Amino acid sequence: MTKYFFIIFASLTILIIQSCKQSSSIFKQNDKDNSSKFDTQGEYEQNYITNCFKGKYQTHSYPKYPGQIIVEKQSDLICIRYDSISVCINRGDSSYLSMFTSGLVYGQLLPILSTASNIELEELTYLKTKPTQHRFKFTVFQPNFMNPSVFLLELTNTKADKNTDFKTFTKDAEVTFISKAWIQI
Repeated sequence: MTKYFFIIFASLTILIIQSCKQSSSIFKQNDKDNSSKFDTQGEYEQNYITNCFKGKYQTHSYPKYPGQIIVEKQSDLICIRYDSISVCINRGDSSYLSMFTSGLVYGQLLPILSTASNIELEELTYLKTKPTQHRFKFTVFQPNFMNPSVFLLELTNTKADKNTDFKTFTKDAEVTFISKAWIQI
């Protein structure tokens, strides 16, 4: 099991690095022209994210987590454990819990380095053009790190339609894009 996990982790790391390099070049090009056009940080981030998904980003098929997944409910958090790494989300984000409990999104995919991390997530509904895709912004808070990292993620389910609820969507979905976008300051 450990050998299998290492192979998956190494493959994911290579794919994420490739995605980040490509996204980085898209963002550098956009930063030159757009940095002074926005009144707020929120407007700038929305434009930055939109350009990432409108650009020629490459999709990849990332594997689901192959190991045991344990869900622990705490007072205001839901923690999902994948081997030695735990991801905790706010109970307010529990409508998206199925993407974690199904093994679509897991700590090693993001990649989270510490044993426990808190995640805030936001579905990027302003980018929703097809019912077969859901796009998210993940803000990952890790212990002993001063600033959180922000990741962009896309889930794709080719069988989904406009009436498919999110829990059903995740059953046949796969992660098709992930990129570390920036470190929040």
